[in-house]
Amino acid sequence: MKHYTPADMIQMYKYQEVNGDTTVFVGEKASADRRYSYFIGMENPNLSRYVIFYDNQVILHSEMLRDPDYHFTLDEIREYAAIIEKKSVYIKEVIEDLNLTTRLRNKELSLQRKTVNMVTLLRSIVIDILNDPKYANRHIEFAFSEEYIPVEADEILMWRAINNLIYNALVHNDDGVKITVSVEKKERVRITIADDGKGIKKEELNRIFDRYYRGTNTGDAHKGSGLGMAIAHDIIKAH
Repeated sequence: MKHYTPADMIQMYKYQEVNGDTTVFVGEKASADRRYSYFIGMENPNLSRYVIFYDNQVILHSEMLRDPDYHFTLDEIREYAAIIEKKSVYIKEVIEDLNLTTRLRNKELSLQRKTVNMVTLLRSIVIDILNDPKYANRHIEFAFSEEYIPVEADEILMWRAINNLIYNALVHNDDGVKITVSVEKKERVRITIADDGKGIKKEELNRIFDRYYRGTNTGDAHKGSGLGMAIAHDIIKAH
C-alpha cells in the first residue's frame, strides 16, 4: 500500500521556471490541466503560474483521497481537505477579481446606486475587520464630521473598495501600524485612509493602482493576486 504524507504530495508537484516565464511541472502529474493559462497568463505570467500550481495541487489531493489504494487517517483526510479548500478559494478569488476589474475597466458593469450613509458603511467595515481574529489587536481609528453623510453609490462595490484599501495598509505594514479611517462632508464628501507605516517609495507611487503590481515592501508571506488596489481604483473611478 502506498502512503504519502502532505509533504510528499507537495514535492510531487514541485515546479521550475524556464526562461523566466514558463512553468514546467515535474512528477506524476506532468500533463496536468492548464485551462487557466490562457485566461490569466495573457494578463500576467507570474499570476498564471500560481493559479496553475494551486489548481494542480487541488487535483492531486482530490485524486489521492478518492483512490481506493490509499488508506488515510481522519487527521490526514482533514489536512488534505484543508489544502484543497485553501487552494480552491485562492483560484476562485483570483478569477473573480480579474473578472471584476475587467468588467469595470470595460464599463460592462452597471452600478447599483442608492443613498448610502458613509458613516454607517465605514464604521461597519472597520468593525468587521477588527472582528477578524487575525487583526483583532490592530490599531484602527474611525472619525467622522457628522453622523449622517449620504452618498449615491453602489454599496457593495464601495464596501469592496474601502475594505481593500484598509487591508492593504494592514498587510503591508508591521503589526504596530496605526490606521485612521475618516469621512467628512464639506463641498464634497472626503474619505481618507491613512497610516503611519513604512510608506511607499516615491518611484512606486504611480504604479500602486496597476494590475498585479506589488511594491518592494511586500513580504513573501503575502501571496495575494495583486489586484486589490486596482479593483479599489476602478470602483472609485466608476463612481
